[in-house]
Amino acid sequence: MGKSSHAGVANIAIDYSGANSGQVITDADGCYYIEANGSITLTPVAPQNATFLAADPASIQITSSSNNIDFAVSIGMYETSWGSPDSGLVDIAAGVSDTIYSTDPYKNWIQQFNKYGALLATWGSYGSADGQFNNPLGVAVDAAGNVYVADANNNRIQKFNSNGTYLTQWGSLGSDVGELDRPVYIAVDTADNVYVTEMNNQRVQKFNSNGVHLTSLGSFGNADGQFNGPLGIAVDTFDNVYVVDSVNRRIQKFTDDTFLTKWDRPTSTHSQFYYPVCITLDSLNNIYITDNGSCFVMKFNQIQ
Repeated sequence: MGKSSHAGVANIAIDYSGANSGQVITDADGCYYIEANGSITLTPVAPQNATFLAADPASIQITSSSNNIDFAVSIGMYETSWGSPDSGLVDIAAGVSDTIYSTDPYKNWIQQFNKYGALLATWGSYGSADGQFNNPLGVAVDAAGNVYVADANNNRIQKFNSNGTYLTQWGSLGSDVGELDRPVYIAVDTADNVYVTEMNNQRVQKFNSNGVHLTSLGSFGNADGQFNGPLGIAVDTFDNVYVVDSVNRRIQKFTDDTFLTKWDRPTSTHSQFYYPVCITLDSLNNIYITDNGSCFVMKFNQIQ
């Protein structure tokens, strides 16, 4: 079960009814646990030992022997969408000023939107020249707003400024240090180092922001620190690295090139990952994972 912080709440059991069924239990430390169907914030502080039901998660009454208190869902509620069925969106990343970048491997371009979905810019076309793409997949943005794209079938990483101006690239087909074989997803740490997952080499490589190789981790297998289909990757505010190990149906956590931990059974209801693909973290280091096999988005707390 996912876990997040809510100060002042203790010993509250929550049962949802209806389509958004699930269970939340808060502990004495003010943390709540929720299954993979949204996250909540209790406002104001709820009475201890209260139990309540609700069919509509947007307007829920807490009922105890003494009072009723409203609370609202703060995460997981639909807000808006944009795009069309003929697009091939694979990955998105947030940049400076709340701009959003998306990759489209069908049209071989990058699109830049504002946070409301208004299109700001598009760049790229099919090919292997500078600024062109052949199946762009992962995208990430560093602190300066530079955009990194995993150009999968060209076996390279391309770097652009925030407006799409080409800056540099690195990588070529192979399995040696610094070479790439189908790079798929990218993440950037607090020092603007770039992490790349490689589907065919079954590893993660770490580069500085100019493409100089720093270290590698992983090999094919299912032991700790090994991969079978590494896909999504993310870095938290402590520069711990999280890798979606898709075929092994698990998430692995590393610090630099050292394995720390893993998990593969998210909740009692959803007893396993089916085909996890993408991962991201919020500013509190809560972890969000998309599972293409079960069509869920799952949220977890910071895994120690």
